[in-house]
Amino acid sequence: MAHDFHGGEIYGLEDGFVDFSVNINPLGFPENVWKEMLEHPELATLYPDQDCAKLRKALGKKLGIAPKNIICGNGASEIFSMIARGLKPEKALVTAPTFSGYEHALRQVGATIAYHRLMEQDQFALTETYIESLTDFKPNIAFLCQPNNPVGNLIDHDFLEKIMDICEQQETFLVLDICFLGFTHDDERWYYKKLSTHPHLILGSAFTKLYAMPGIRLGYMAMDNFYDFDDIVDQQTEWSVSGIAQWVGQRVLEESDYVEEGRKLVDEERAYLTDQLTRMGFTVFPSEANFILVKGDWRVADSLYKKEYLVRKAYNFKGLDNEYFRIAVKTHEENEELVWALQIIQADMITFQEIGRQGIDDMVAIREMHRDRFEMPEITDDIMGFGV
Repeated sequence: MAHDFHGGEIYGLEDGFVDFSVNINPLGFPENVWKEMLEHPELATLYPDQDCAKLRKALGKKLGIAPKNIICGNGASEIFSMIARGLKPEKALVTAPTFSGYEHALRQVGATIAYHRLMEQDQFALTETYIESLTDFKPNIAFLCQPNNPVGNLIDHDFLEKIMDICEQQETFLVLDICFLGFTHDDERWYYKKLSTHPHLILGSAFTKLYAMPGIRLGYMAMDNFYDFDDIVDQQTEWSVSGIAQWVGQRVLEESDYVEEGRKLVDEERAYLTDQLTRMGFTVFPSEANFILVKGDWRVADSLYKKEYLVRKAYNFKGLDNEYFRIAVKTHEENEELVWALQIIQADMITFQEIGRQGIDDMVAIREMHRDRFEMPEITDDIMGFGV
């Protein structure tokens, strides 16, 4: 069965792979919530509430908006598909690179898609040229990711509000995907306060990333425009949000300490990975999320795969090629192992003539340091061609 390639494609792999391709909270799913969930077998035997009333109430309290402005769905992907089917846009504007799910949803309804190219010389950040794309093309709908996937950078509030205002003026629906916002230090409520003054603004998010629960499909959107809101709701399949997902969603919203601990860990480990990979000569683009976009030798991702480390190849993101790959921020132990693996791979790729005597001594030291972790051939001066 053909489908878009994403991170987390672990099925069919042998045990032992460390998955750096999927961007979820490195703390893992809250263990106390898991234990409590096992005490509620009735969740599997009862039909779920189609209105998700309790969950929407809990979300409304957390986000500072009325529950009536919230729709819950089977992950953010269902939400984006519902938006496309409900609004039926003829013209859509999407940035490149960004999450491919927007394009997938838009193609289902036959929308004409224009791409606003994000440039490497701008660190793939959104610049004022986006305004030109927005006003020249005048799409019925525009998708933006905040922070953007696969880069991890944020659009500042002043520029984002300018975009919101322009979208209102020309009646363009602006869908902001804020699935990764919880890993940043941005103010989540700032976005939800904009809904009442921007009826064409739609905020989409999910529990997937922040609470490390991609297997329990749960997403949501918010909008303060009942006419179009109802058109989107009408696209939802009956009972698409399971009772288990609804119960878990309500419960994890109480885990504020867990979220703060995860955010702190991500801050520290993102800085560690950025520093280590930059020292090794990779280009690491600025990120405020729980992942980093890296540019390096096109062979690196495949070499990591051979050592049972799975990173997200980025060649199928529009605007990128096989020199780019995305790395999820994980625990320090896991991040250290990835750095060690990259050191070995990098050493293997350098020719002895390029690095000279001192470089070879460094390479031998690295190999000896990690000999117990990776299978590697013996290196001698004779093999290197220097002779003694």
